[in-house]
Amino acid sequence: MIRRRHPDPEESGFLYKPSRNCIPKRRKDVITEKIRRVYGKLFVGGEWKVAYRERSNAEAEYNVIEAPENTWIADPLLFEENGQHYLFVELFNRKLDKAGIGCYRFDDGKPVFLKQVIEQPFHLSYPCVFTWQGEHYMIPESAAGRTLDLYRAERFPDTWTMERHLLQDIRIVDTTVVQRNGELYALGYRKEGRQWALSVYRLDMNRKELTQTAEEVFPVNTGRPAGYILQDEWLRPAQDCSSVYGESVIWYQIDEMEGPVYREHPVKKMKVSDLPFSGKADRVHTYSRDSRYEAVDLRVGRFDLFHGIKTLRRALNGAKAASNQSEG
Repeated sequence: MIRRRHPDPEESGFLYKPSRNCIPKRRKDVITEKIRRVYGKLFVGGEWKVAYRERSNAEAEYNVIEAPENTWIADPLLFEENGQHYLFVELFNRKLDKAGIGCYRFDDGKPVFLKQVIEQPFHLSYPCVFTWQGEHYMIPESAAGRTLDLYRAERFPDTWTMERHLLQDIRIVDTTVVQRNGELYALGYRKEGRQWALSVYRLDMNRKELTQTAEEVFPVNTGRPAGYILQDEWLRPAQDCSSVYGESVIWYQIDEMEGPVYREHPVKKMKVSDLPFSGKADRVHTYSRDSRYEAVDLRVGRFDLFHGIKTLRRALNGAKAASNQSEG
């Protein structure tokens, strides 16, 4: 396995704002930036919503999908089978202050909510669904529980059981599975000190095991997965979090994956202003498509006096749930 350093942001030209980590700053600017970041973490909250459209009309606007009462939805991942279209989402419960995994089915061109299909004592998100030898599997993000878990559908799409922990005692986010040349790969993202790492694993579904094959190290937070890899073009969507979390989507062209080195390079960027959407939104951080539909999630920011407290409480609850799970 080879750890490769991703090119610095300024080498990618138009894709990034100048990184705050890469340019010299006056002391006053540093203090102002720290205050702004602390203020954002403590008092700027927001909720996500998912919007979709049919791909047949490139000029069509994205339509917001209605979420169940007392919830909001994010991380839309489309899945198509036998002419039927499904949408799996992070289903955030405002009362519980955490999310499970929800599922929609498209009927007559409209997404209809079916049910919450997975729930744990800790927060779940990013429901990556895939098939292997006729079986349906899912790897949702379960970083709050400090595991990476594999689920199998007992009855697709609404009944799932946890098969095993693929990884334990690790906070890895937004793991994305892709098949390439007959092999399954899983790409996960994690913070590593003051930088970030995109870890590439070979996924052995016979043994239900991961073997790390490569790693791409990002000096700036611009590599977090943002949806399925588009296999017809081998484009990988990733979140641009260089300024704030989930601000926009960067598309990377995958150059090499199978060997001990993973290589990609950025080719384009998708911002909220690029989307045909008439509602209010300030961020976009997931993109997914199938043969008929495409979906994104959009954030509406707002002042929240208790945002920092909620974030801390969610982290503590997740740590407690993870501890109870490991003891069990």
